[in-house]
Amino acid sequence: MRIERNVAIDNCYIRISDAPAEEARILAPHLAVDLDHDGNVVGWDVYEASENEELISFLSTALPESALVEALERSEARLAA
Repeated sequence: MRIERNVAIDNCYIRISDAPAEEARILAPHLAVDLDHDGNVVGWDVYEASENEELISFLSTALPESALVEALERSEARLAA
């Protein structure tokens, strides 16, 4: 995992994998997820990073990738219903 910050645009990218991202999904006003061809998480894009340090900490340390993917899938299922 690598955390990449761009202070000029107040963005933080938490890279989980070196696989190329093929799809980006906006999950919340300050959060997007990049997925590879198979739907695996490549990285988390946090906008307005200076105001979302707790989210950055959570995404980078609190849960294993599999739990985050499962949460994403549950959220998508609820939105589709």
